[in-house]
Amino acid sequence: DKEIEGCWNEETNEIKYQIGEGSEIDQMAAQWHSDIVGLGNIFDPERVKIATESMYHNNFKKCIREVYNPWRLFCIDDEAGAIICDYPKDVRKPSIPMSYAEETMHGFEYMMAALLIAHGHIDMGLEVIAGVRDRYDGEYRNPFNEIENGSNYARSMASYSYIPLFQGFEFDMVKGMLGFKPLLKGYFRGVWSLDPAWGNVICDDDYINVNIISGKIALNELRIPFESVASVSVDGRELTADEYTLDGRAIKFSTTVDFTESVLVKKAQCTIL
Repeated sequence: DKEIEGCWNEETNEIKYQIGEGSEIDQMAAQWHSDIVGLGNIFDPERVKIATESMYHNNFKKCIREVYNPWRLFCIDDEAGAIICDYPKDVRKPSIPMSYAEETMHGFEYMMAALLIAHGHIDMGLEVIAGVRDRYDGEYRNPFNEIENGSNYARSMASYSYIPLFQGFEFDMVKGMLGFKPLLKGYFRGVWSLDPAWGNVICDDDYINVNIISGKIALNELRIPFESVASVSVDGRELTADEYTLDGRAIKFSTTVDFTESVLVKKAQCTIL
């Protein structure tokens, strides 16, 4: 068949455009999606750790100058970027590797950074993000137009995933569950959005305040960053002890709460005698 002939390399007697033993940048895309919606690990955590670290050490180039790239040039000279597929020195690179192997594409770089951030490597993830944004410094490229296969390319919107990831956002609207566990310690402020409502979350070491700006949520459970509670207030009214129970991080309401304005939870302070 002509299709098979087109994919066969007669000179080296192998199929063209293969990943082979390469380190491919979106090998953990399914885990990224799971992290965004708060489903946790869908692969073995140790394998996820190995894969994310390998992508950083192999695919991310702090200086792209030494990388031969026959494809499009979205990263040049001494700029930093993460390439689509890298072949470490100890593995065999196909004669004709996968398409775009040596190219950088912003959406994939942002996804790789998000995986690093979600799995304990915040500094590495931020370095990958800086690799993209430093290219768009306003002098060499337009900071408001990350180009790829055209201007204002949609794949860069993968960067939105940092919002739910950094705030440890999780939800299950079928069960009426909403939760936050920020990755950063201390004061944190973020924005969240779901189908029935959107708002912001503000938290510190001793409280969390979840606010609705528009809409409402029928809330049965709120997951918080700490496991000891002094008080819970919904829409300005402090709940009594029999109106909720605490199960680890989860505040479970005795009856469904029509959450329209804010939920303020204050952490119980431990007294050392």
